[in-house]
Amino acid sequence: MPTGVGKYDATATDGEKAKLLQAVRAIQTDSGMIIPKGMEIELLEAARSGAGDYGALQEAMNATIAKVVLGQTASSQGTPGKLGNDQLQGDVRADIIKADADLVCESWNLGPARWLTEANFPGAAIPRVFRVTAEPEDLTARAERDGKVKALGYKPTLAYVTDTYGPGWEPASDPAKPDPNAPPQPGAQFAAPATQPQDPPAQMVDQLSDNVAPTAEAWLDQVRVLAGQVDSLDALRDGLLALLPDMTLDQYAAAMQEGLAAAALAGRYEVLQDAGGG
Repeated sequence: MPTGVGKYDATATDGEKAKLLQAVRAIQTDSGMIIPKGMEIELLEAARSGAGDYGALQEAMNATIAKVVLGQTASSQGTPGKLGNDQLQGDVRADIIKADADLVCESWNLGPARWLTEANFPGAAIPRVFRVTAEPEDLTARAERDGKVKALGYKPTLAYVTDTYGPGWEPASDPAKPDPNAPPQPGAQFAAPATQPQDPPAQMVDQLSDNVAPTAEAWLDQVRVLAGQVDSLDALRDGLLALLPDMTLDQYAAAMQEGLAAAALAGRYEVLQDAGGG
């Protein structure tokens, strides 16, 4: 509101000055006034600029309120997606929500929860109230990660699946195995075999492993018996040195010789088959 200013001559009396002052004061309340001729009244006010208006004040106050409530102004006044600050806005909002929830819960835990418990159940443990404000986990991303971990050779347990994805899961059943006592189905004799027969080299490798296995198992039995009888590493070492003469390679060498001979004969047979056109 501008301030009224009255001007008087140097020769004005005290009564004239009082009348002028009374007239200046009447400007604030009266819509009409009179003053003696020769007196002058002006309005004193601050110089105005083009930007000094109430709209600018309102915008500044709104921005300040938004900062106090939301922690930032981009979500309410900014351009969505500009400069990639959407994630930052969400993080600020989540921090404010968590801080408010912690403040409310802690004030309850330290105040009414403690007072009511001690008044009704002296010495009892004071219950704690808390609010979970974290966003739920993206289960799609978790499932993709679990799939990648399974590709490395590890599989989750049923407890992990239930805790992560909720109840209602059970292990996948294995494919049904055929009953050997069941009668054959019609046309089963014309069906393709379930597995292809092994080639001769693979069969000879299996046969060689079976021939060598008894010898290796006998050696391991002797070592197991010795390990159960001794009580120190030195005694085990001495016992192994004593067993070495009995662990001959005759049976092992014989099995290897038979295997190599069978391999040579199989190779000749295949060459003859290829040369004769099958």
